[in-house]
Amino acid sequence: MNLHELTEEMKRIGYEPDDAEARVCQDVILKALSLSPLSRNVTIKGGVVMRSITNEVRRATQDMDIDFIRYSLADESIDMFIEKINTIEGITITRVGDIKELNQQDYHGKRVIIHIKDSFSNIIESKIDLGVHKHFDVEQEEYCFDKS
Repeated sequence: MNLHELTEEMKRIGYEPDDAEARVCQDVILKALSLSPLSRNVTIKGGVVMRSITNEVRRATQDMDIDFIRYSLADESIDMFIEKINTIEGITITRVGDIKELNQQDYHGKRVIIHIKDSFSNIIESKIDLGVHKHFDVEQEEYCFDKS
């Protein structure tokens, strides 16, 4: 997997440069999650889901919103989560910088910055906002991202 080539492909189909890189990061994280032992312990929210449902380049989002299901938000657990999603051969996902607390109106979570590096030494960066999924009593539809 060559991150530079994937980013260039996203630009060719209409993404702006920053959005193209963010899209590649999101796709890599989704693929890594699907292969990880934690695939049933997360739910994806926000712009990544809307972009996928609508197939719109204009719905590009810079970050990724993930809620844990029955998984701790402690810093050590977040680092273990990142370690466990290193599931794609030739790709390394690492956290850089500090884990930051997010305290928004109805949302308490944490933000991490990650680097995704391929075997060609290409590195792209992304933000992931992590929370805890608490609404098990609400009927929710399961949505699967295209695995191609």
